[in-house]
Amino acid sequence: MSAPSTDDEGPQTRDHGAPQARDGEAPQAIVRDDPQARAVGPQAPAGEGPRTRVDGGPQARDARAPREAPADAVPADAVPADPALANVDEHAHFLALLDARGRPLVTPALVAITVAVFGVMLANGVNFLKPTAEELLPWGADYGPLTLAGQPWRLLTSAFLHFGVLHLAFNLFALWQVGGLVERLLGRVNFLALYLGAAIGGSLLSVQVHPYVVSAGASGAVFGVYGAFLAYLLRQRGTLPPELLRKLRGSTMAFVGYNLLFGLGVKAINNSAHIGGLLTGFACGWLMAGPLRRAPRRRDAAVVGALVLGLAAIVVTQRAAPGDYLAAVRHFSSVETPALERLKGALNEHRDDGARVAEILEREILPPWRGAVSRLRELHDLPDSEQKLIDQLASYADHRALAFELMAKALRTDDAADTEAARRAMERADALLVRLNTRTP
Repeated sequence: MSAPSTDDEGPQTRDHGAPQARDGEAPQAIVRDDPQARAVGPQAPAGEGPRTRVDGGPQARDARAPREAPADAVPADAVPADPALANVDEHAHFLALLDARGRPLVTPALVAITVAVFGVMLANGVNFLKPTAEELLPWGADYGPLTLAGQPWRLLTSAFLHFGVLHLAFNLFALWQVGGLVERLLGRVNFLALYLGAAIGGSLLSVQVHPYVVSAGASGAVFGVYGAFLAYLLRQRGTLPPELLRKLRGSTMAFVGYNLLFGLGVKAINNSAHIGGLLTGFACGWLMAGPLRRAPRRRDAAVVGALVLGLAAIVVTQRAAPGDYLAAVRHFSSVETPALERLKGALNEHRDDGARVAEILEREILPPWRGAVSRLRELHDLPDSEQKLIDQLASYADHRALAFELMAKALRTDDAADTEAARRAMERADALLVRLNTRTP
């Protein structure tokens, strides 16, 4: 409104080109589409409220003016929504969609099966805290010389075996933390395909990178579940409430990053299985991720199964199986102990018959001994630690075979020089055996 006039006439009001009030009349206000405004013109007849003239064209009409609102009133539609209430609504809607998927069944089933397998292993004498690789191999641990030589089922069975109760507890705790949520996000059938596919994917990378490592544990499959969850969070950002999305994405990336970095510094942890499972799970999760309003597509499980099994078939059939150094070491041990016991018994039994002892050495002891040494010498291109073990063992076996040969000669000739040469050879073999038994891994 304009400032008060200084003329003798009463005050006037101008509304951007509105007509001026006539002489002798009080001015009226022109109201443009504002129901909150009040006329300032003459009083209405008794019994009626003040009237306003609405500028609505030729159909303008008189209307009773509403009660004037306070000067500081804010229109109802201008009040901002409470962000906290909006987050609560989004969270409740997300939980309702999640609950419609039903409760998780596959996750507890996988946990139960893994615990049951561990229980059966314990019942059959496997160590509770720290079983050896040799103890897990008969149960289906992943090991290149066996997996790639006609036993590909180890790629999957190894995911249900563990090196002790602590290994088992950590993996199953990590699975339980996120498995139920991912199962409901992807659907039960898809989640089962994801878990098994990630287990195989982790084993495939492990057997490629570390073919001589005996590998077991659910960590590859568990990393696959976290990888699928991360893929879902990235692809379906609008499905989860923003606040929940930020928390879950941060905690998931922290879990994956910490465990991968931790695995780099601990020699006993097979990070190849972790990475293989993570990548497989991420790819599966990206394929399977869909809005919660849509039913899970079961054909995704078939696609994942076909791709993973096809990849496994290619790796198993195209890569030559490496030499089984564990089998070679076990075979040598099975020859060494009986050979030494047989020699000791022959020396006691035929104390006065050197020719008979020499015959036993040449016919009963040396042939299987030389065969065991040949198996050791056939192993090449092993990882550094395994190759060092094989070389040391083969060196000891060679010196022991030489000592046997010199002993047989000395027993036949009864020559002092031959006897001394045999004694020195036997001492060298004993020294190598002590060094071999006290080696640091």
